[in-house]
Amino acid sequence: MSYCPRDARNRALQASSWAQPIPPDQLAQLQQQFMVAFHGAMLTCAAIAAIGIITSLQRPASASPTEPATRCFL
Repeated sequence: MSYCPRDARNRALQASSWAQPIPPDQLAQLQQQFMVAFHGAMLTCAAIAAIGIITSLQRPASASPTEPATRCFL
């Protein structure tokens, strides 16, 4: 028997129809918890991006961009 992704989707839909519904107050609490976590993740990404921007602006410019890189031979 070969595996078909459609079978997994059908099983998931069937299982969800048998599941107990979530009470509205619990659903609201879960939504609020998700939004707080998502907001925290976005703030973390923004902070990391800001650090990268500040680092790139603080980095000194190279003396001459046409100057070839020096190589160290051992």
